[in-house]
Amino acid sequence: MLQVPYGTPGERVTQLEEVIKEVRARQPFGETTSRPPILLAAAGRRMLALAAEHADAVALAGGAHERPDDGLEEPIRVLR
Repeated sequence: MLQVPYGTPGERVTQLEEVIKEVRARQPFGETTSRPPILLAAAGRRMLALAAEHADAVALAGGAHERPDDGLEEPIRVLR
């Protein structure tokens, strides 16, 4: 066990954002080097907003739906 506090969902999203910003700031990349892509899975509004701002790819997390497009309108709107 790492003995690191798990934190609330809000605290974990804040920590994730800080880590992403720090990793991006420390990566030496430019015209000749590319940065590794970031993939985030998101369902809640705050994670979707974080993914829209920082992720190169987003996996939409959620439950089962009758149709494949059920429940995707709101997450897609937030991502755009």
